[in-house]
Amino acid sequence: MPERKTKRRFLRILIITTLLLTVTFFVGRYILFREIRNALRDRVLNLQKDGIALEFDSLYLNPWNGSISVQNLNITINKDKEGSVYNIKASIPSIIIRGVRIMPFIIDRSLAIRKIALDNPRITYRKHASIPDSKSRRAFLEGINIDDIRITRAALIVMDSLVHDSLNTASFDLNVRNLGLEKTGDSLVWYDAEVELHKALISAPKTSYSFSIASATLNLTEGELAIDSFRIVPLYNRRKFMRVAGKQTDRISGVIPAMHIHGLRFSHTPDLVVRATNAEVSFRLDVFRDKRYPFVKDHHTRLPMNFLQKLPFNIQTDTLRLTDSYVKYQEFPENADSAGYVFFDHLKAVITNIHNDPELNQDIVMDTQAQFMGKGDLNVHFTFPSDTTKPCKTTGTLRGFELPSLNTMLGPAAKVRIESGVMTNLKFNFAYTMKRSDGLVEINYKNLKISSLREKDDKAAISVVKTLILNTFIKNNMDENVDTNDKTGTILFYRDTKRSIFNYWWKSVFSGVKSAYNIDKLPVPSKNDNARDERREAEKKRDKRNKKKDKDSKR
Repeated sequence: MPERKTKRRFLRILIITTLLLTVTFFVGRYILFREIRNALRDRVLNLQKDGIALEFDSLYLNPWNGSISVQNLNITINKDKEGSVYNIKASIPSIIIRGVRIMPFIIDRSLAIRKIALDNPRITYRKHASIPDSKSRRAFLEGINIDDIRITRAALIVMDSLVHDSLNTASFDLNVRNLGLEKTGDSLVWYDAEVELHKALISAPKTSYSFSIASATLNLTEGELAIDSFRIVPLYNRRKFMRVAGKQTDRISGVIPAMHIHGLRFSHTPDLVVRATNAEVSFRLDVFRDKRYPFVKDHHTRLPMNFLQKLPFNIQTDTLRLTDSYVKYQEFPENADSAGYVFFDHLKAVITNIHNDPELNQDIVMDTQAQFMGKGDLNVHFTFPSDTTKPCKTTGTLRGFELPSLNTMLGPAAKVRIESGVMTNLKFNFAYTMKRSDGLVEINYKNLKISSLREKDDKAAISVVKTLILNTFIKNNMDENVDTNDKTGTILFYRDTKRSIFNYWWKSVFSGVKSAYNIDKLPVPSKNDNARDERREAEKKRDKRNKKKDKDSKR
């Protein structure tokens, strides 16, 4: 009997405990959803006072299965007095929230959700818009944890601030897993997530470009960022692109097949600090510039270190590696009939100690290797001091380069053709500041022969007079048999601060090349020489016409 009573007593206790837990669970769930409903209602009222209006067709909260659904949610921010102008407007046809958990809210007032799904959200943002300050933004939860967020067919539209034209449009799919937010001060701070972006497409008509990303993945826990197939595509062909720009500008098309960043960390101390252990990237770029258009630029270009120090956040990266890449630069000179080009193949680089802390006494160093025009071995070493008052330094060599490869650029630009020659070794070493570069170039080459082309002859006939002058003043050989002083040029170039850093580097080296080649000392052909050439050409054309007339008369 006592044993039976004990079993009955245990059974009653078990049943009562189960009932209490069940009641507590459902009551707690009900309390949670009531809190959510009240918080939402209070938040909506406060937002409306701040000029943020929320409208929806239906809002359904089910405390028994932990689901919330909203249909046709519309959010409008900053309407004017007539209600006809908005800064930000969002429309979401469907929001479904599932698996709202009760225990985290009861224990530490945190919100835990299993899944959130948004389908076809559309956000319109007016350029230069400002979101009104809200006194109701203080976080009322201690934390938020969401297992899975799926946003499909999202659209973001940036409108002009004065007219209704769209400036930029973006579409994408977004998936966020294991999202974690925790309360810091009065705000919720993002500390954990795995973010996946798919099929992102951005169209920016005002810039004449579109951009796309096949996929991108960010894992905050592991500190990993991976981007697959980032593309930049001009919206117009070369002629229309330049006509739309109306000035000299670079038309860039290219792809970054892959980018990986490891050891990525974000912190606030109190400014935003972005740290990374190392990164790897490769790219293929095709750049075109038409110099027949005017050069118009209303701002000055910063040097690399000055640019980094002007970023709105702190950056620290141990190593950035550029793997097998390719760059082609094409240029249509002002007085040419075709475009010339140069390219760098198998481009590789290692950049160490990347930072923008002016107080960190650590230089940024970059070592670069490439095949210039697919023929010569180019190696360049760059040093960027953290103290921007000190000059930057560049040293490099170009070896085993076949000089006729330059005809793709020299022909259209300078009406010169290199018939033969090998650059056995070109050495350059210079320092540069914001205004000026100084250094030396040493040139070693063999069997150089140059021809000058007539400017007005489509058949590019050789101009005998100019060719004779070029080969008289430019030596056929500059090698070990030539005194070092005779094959060394002086780098002295005053920078155009509106031009790019690449223009600065190239013009600095070229100033030394011109000095070594005595190009600046070449005499200009006299008007009599040019007149004689033109007279001979006119006589040939007249003879052809006379012969044709004789044949016609005989017929």
